[in-house]
Amino acid sequence: MRKTWVGYAAALGLLILLAAVVFRCALGPDNAFAASDANIGQIVGGRPKMGQMFAPGYGGFILGSVRSPSFSPKTFLHAALPPFLFNDLYAPLTLVASSFLLLVFLRLRKRSWAASFFGAVSAFWLGSSTLAAAGHYGKLAVACFFAAALVLLEKSIMANGLRRLCWAVLCGTAVGFMLLSQQDIGLLFGVVLAPYALFRLVQTSPKKPLSWVLTLVPIALVGLILSVGTALSAYKTSVVQASTVNESSENTWNFLTQWSQPPQEIPDLLAPGFMGWKTGDPEAPYWGKTGQAAEWAETGQGFRNFRLDNVYLGLIPFILSLVALLAVCGRKEDGNERATLIFWWSMALVLLVLAFGKFTPLYRLVVNLPLFGSIRAPIKFLHNLGIVLGILSAYGFDALLVSEKTRKRGWIAAAAVSGCFLLCSLVLMLGASGFETKFSAWGDSAPLIVKRMMLSSFYAAVSAGIFALLTAKVAKKAVVLVGGLVCLFPVVDSLYLTKHYFQADDLSEMRRGNVVINYLKENNGNNRVFTFDRNGIYNRWIGVDFPLHGIKGFWFWQAPRLSQEYKDYLAGANQNMVALLQSTSVKYALAPAGAVNQLPKDVFKPVMFYRFGMGADKKLVVQSMARPERAQDQVVLELQKTLPRLSLFHDWRKVESEQMMGQLFAGNHDVVGQVLVDADLPAPVGKGFVEPQAVEWKTSSLKVQVDTKQDAVLLFTQRFQPQWKAFVDGDEVPIFRANALSMGVHVPAGASEVVFKCTSKKAGSILQLAGLAVSLGAVVGLVVPGRNARS
Repeated sequence: MRKTWVGYAAALGLLILLAAVVFRCALGPDNAFAASDANIGQIVGGRPKMGQMFAPGYGGFILGSVRSPSFSPKTFLHAALPPFLFNDLYAPLTLVASSFLLLVFLRLRKRSWAASFFGAVSAFWLGSSTLAAAGHYGKLAVACFFAAALVLLEKSIMANGLRRLCWAVLCGTAVGFMLLSQQDIGLLFGVVLAPYALFRLVQTSPKKPLSWVLTLVPIALVGLILSVGTALSAYKTSVVQASTVNESSENTWNFLTQWSQPPQEIPDLLAPGFMGWKTGDPEAPYWGKTGQAAEWAETGQGFRNFRLDNVYLGLIPFILSLVALLAVCGRKEDGNERATLIFWWSMALVLLVLAFGKFTPLYRLVVNLPLFGSIRAPIKFLHNLGIVLGILSAYGFDALLVSEKTRKRGWIAAAAVSGCFLLCSLVLMLGASGFETKFSAWGDSAPLIVKRMMLSSFYAAVSAGIFALLTAKVAKKAVVLVGGLVCLFPVVDSLYLTKHYFQADDLSEMRRGNVVINYLKENNGNNRVFTFDRNGIYNRWIGVDFPLHGIKGFWFWQAPRLSQEYKDYLAGANQNMVALLQSTSVKYALAPAGAVNQLPKDVFKPVMFYRFGMGADKKLVVQSMARPERAQDQVVLELQKTLPRLSLFHDWRKVESEQMMGQLFAGNHDVVGQVLVDADLPAPVGKGFVEPQAVEWKTSSLKVQVDTKQDAVLLFTQRFQPQWKAFVDGDEVPIFRANALSMGVHVPAGASEVVFKCTSKKAGSILQLAGLAVSLGAVVGLVVPGRNARS
């Protein structure tokens, strides 16, 4: 027993060391790990409070939306840890936990320490680890709870009676957290977990189907109780609504399958960087078709491709997975292991085919299944496939070290793979000019593409060649040494791969801000900022610096998945851009200085001209000036006529809901002079609006003191949703739709206190608390009997 715990401690220590080396860019007081979708700015700006996990909140893109309350380990850590610490630790901690849990699972499945370590590192520290750079933290969390579910499922199957039930309850807890972390990815991981659970139960208790109930029912019930409320709400908002915004079934198909794995890019799964590192990379741009818009080939519109992470699954894990399959072919003495390997290999093939998405007609059958027809990006199945290959490689690792016949097959397979990639590298090197011509459509990137393919092929050839030599020369006395050297392959792969993705932001520069950011921070208040340009430094400001400094923005191209209602609203930009900005409470707009002469001067007032430059330390410098001097100079424009987040209108006009959007953007409508409502209200007796000053903003509500001499409409430029309630002097009043997507309430003459409060159904939170209580009871059920037994 002591030896076992020492082994686990050593493995955990090595994984922590690996994490420290891989994420070394974030070390240092002024460094912050840089991620795209979950960067330090968004982490600071979106940090929840402890109480918010069980209470709704509001915020987000465009006009914002209500966030349903949700407890998860990620939310808890985000609230509990300082934001900068959470930013740097979440991804490495999740990867360490995931790989350690898979190592425990493989040990439970009787794999050796070396094989378990190899499989665990291969599963999570290759292509999947680059999800951290993309900021896809939900996917990392799902994978972690999937590994936990495998361990807890195995513990339940190995136990009896009450302990079997308790382990199953905890497995259900892991499943619930898996779904809470990211609903669509959790469902895709369920494609692996559910069949494996059935397989193991049939394998271990073929003649006791009633015992299956003691495992499967608690898993399903607890997982459902924990996740059903928030998961269904988020799934409906971010997945189902987003996938049904297209008008035709073909458009829906294109939307769902845009991110599919092209079969011709399989070399990229085995040779790191073969297709380039990522879209727009200056040294090795991704040149494949992943993320390509359906209309690109004909019109050149949309994405040519878009990929920010890597799909590398590992060449040596793939070879060892083949070794595992070859080792059991024709062998009958261990039927259970053979069945296990056949199951995992079958699952690997299924996941690979599903990842092809639109490139295989079989996927059209998948999108017709319940729930799956609303999940976007089939390439997500590759994350599951990486874990399956990690498990298979552990079996192949052990088979390689115990069987001379298997070793021979292994080094022959590795030598053959090495030869293929070496030949590929030589062909690319000798025919470089011809291949560059073939990639001429990529312009100056053509030589970089050919060079990257050649280097990746050579890297794969060398890796497979070294592996072939190790396995060919292994002897009984050198098994431990060779096993340790083989474990270095996924470690080296991870270091080689992640150095092209992992980088850090300069915290000192971000905290300091610049003349533009500091001006907006001081003057913008709770209003919004719009940028006419979304490239270069503006992309960085929008995604990182603005959220870090609490600057609210209106940058609808950053919205992840839009509902049809939002799409229709944003289409108003084509009809009347000024009205769109005014009705969304945009106070400042950033634009090229030349825009001053093109925009209406009675609406847009220049308040600052500025330019970008590089300082002596090669860091960005933003310099303000009295007037523009170069074509590249920029301007901060203040909208003189715009609606603040809260405005008290004295003039309104009733318009039916379905006609309101057209009226809002009509050229003859004065957005700042009159508010459109869909409610029956008294006749207006005034004009224009005033901005209330006494406003108390909270996470899930706001309170405003108003004083008006006549009836008024209080307009709140926040998205109209049924989760909102309004109260005037403590009495609930109806909220009506105003200005198409905003909210309004009728306020009587006199002094009043108006409160807007976002609510949510309590059933989801109650069920979640009940599920956590059941999980805690399962822990007690495991600990107490164990102590009594030892006594």
